[in-house]
Amino acid sequence: MRFVDAVLLAGGSAYGLAAADGVMRWLEEQERGVAMGGGVVPIVPAAVIFDLPVGGWQCRPTDEFGYLACAAAVQEGAAMGVGNVGAGVGARAGALKGGVGTASTALPSGVTVGALAVVNAAGEVADRATGLPWMADLAHEFGLSPPPPEQVGAFARLPSPSDPLEEPLNTVIAVVATDAALSPAACRRVAISAHDGLARSIRPAHTPVDGDAVFVLATGAVEVEPPSPSSKPVPAAFSPRRGWSPRSASRPPIAWRERCWAGCWPPNRSPGSRATATCCPAHSADEESARRAGSLDDAGNALEGQLWVRPLRGHPPPRRRSGPRRWWAPPRSSPSSCCSTSSSWSTR
Repeated sequence: MRFVDAVLLAGGSAYGLAAADGVMRWLEEQERGVAMGGGVVPIVPAAVIFDLPVGGWQCRPTDEFGYLACAAAVQEGAAMGVGNVGAGVGARAGALKGGVGTASTALPSGVTVGALAVVNAAGEVADRATGLPWMADLAHEFGLSPPPPEQVGAFARLPSPSDPLEEPLNTVIAVVATDAALSPAACRRVAISAHDGLARSIRPAHTPVDGDAVFVLATGAVEVEPPSPSSKPVPAAFSPRRGWSPRSASRPPIAWRERCWAGCWPPNRSPGSRATATCCPAHSADEESARRAGSLDDAGNALEGQLWVRPLRGHPPPRRRSGPRRWWAPPRSSPSSCCSTSSSWSTR
């Protein structure tokens, strides 16, 4: 969306969207919106959290809430409420009380970035071993000290919330705003990065019961030069655990093994056929590993009912086709490859 007049974050589930009527009414009075023949049409994206069981089913925002929120937001010098206010009243975060939080920073380029989030997550926002928020030690940004040991112990003993799959009540909604001049595509990339931030500060994040949503706004007041190709990328924190290396996660598995089910492809194979894989001497260790794992016999053939294919670089693993349960492994077609893999299909 190219132009936005306001963003609404509210509680009350779908009923809370009624507050957007009040936001649009206030904007219309200020003649803010897309100019049309008979007036203006304000553009107001909105997102809500499910908090109806907290405080009563009838306690939910109305259009008057949205109108008053707009009037308060434009007051000169007005402080932004955080914590147990607005959409954060009924929010919860794992075993703790959730709420509204905000943060901002000024970058060396002169760009200002601010974020506001309503945390109603299924995951935990704090480490029960230390009592501190996840990633609190990131560049010592917060300057927090651990709570007393008795408080850490009490936090560790808090019961976990009920199974979120039984009560899908959670979501995190947020707004990231900047004064940089960003294209719609750049705003989309900022939103993706914001979701990475959620994954670093909420564990687990983006679960099937979380309806996480992030809006990104850019006023375009500050023009920023694109980074040069020679500039060094910003280092990323892959994991808070020391000693973890992304290289270990990028190594391909030695062997792929999967159970073959009835009706494997192609159907004209005789029952009891076996899958074989032949490797060059350089990869004899892979075949030996598969043999030790029990997927190959002494002759190098796959055991009945099992398919072993070494995934080569750029070669996709066997994929399931439509219809009955069928596993298909395409043979390696390039004779110049270092390994030649021939596959047959078990019909067991």
